[in-house]
Parts: sequence; structure tokens; C-alpha cells
Amino acid sequence: MAVSPACLYRLVYGKAYPDKLTEEEELRLNFHIEERLLRYHTRPIIIYRQ
Repeated sequence: MAVSPACLYRLVYGKAYPDKLTEEEELRLNFHIEERLLRYHTRPIIIYRQ
């Protein structure tokens, strides 16, 4: 027995699988995620010297 991703999504979340994102929406979302990751991983590191 095989379950397609769309059917599995419906079983788990109880609603239809959302429509695919447009290319513009996908790029916007991707940029937002990358920006947050970049900000998180480039925080200044404070080194205390004795």
C-alpha cells in the first residue's frame, strides 16, 4: 500500500493539501528563511579575555 504526500497531508491535518506556491511566493519565502538563518548564524560572538 502506498500513500501519496497529498493524501498523507490530508490524513494528518484534516484538510486538503495547499496549492503549490507561485515562483514569486517561493522565492520570497526562501529569501525570508535564508535571511533569518543568516542573522541567527552571524550574531557577534563576545570573547572575554582575562
